Amino acid sequence: MGLAQSSNESLREAFAKSLTVHEPFDAKTYKPLTGRERWQRWVSEDGRSPAIHVESLGTAAYLQTFNVPADWSRTWGGFARRTGSSYGG
Repeated sequence: MGLAQSSNESLREAFAKSLTVHEPFDAKTYKPLTGRERWQRWVSEDGRSPAIHVESLGTAAYLQTFNVPADWSRTWGGFARRTGSSYGG
């Protein structure tokens, strides 16, 4: 077995392990978050940090400068759409 083949097998094993579900996850008791729970989690984990607001506004300003996407134009409405899109991303 050559080095390249050994390396490919190692990558495959690492990839397979990354897809493995680890404890304490239990498929029988799993319940997805509701919209309200998802919102509360976002606020508590990310929304209170000023970084997300600065990053979203900065990204929107950059995209506004270069009019990306052009369909949104360089208006306040376009800036608002870019800001919302940046937050969503």
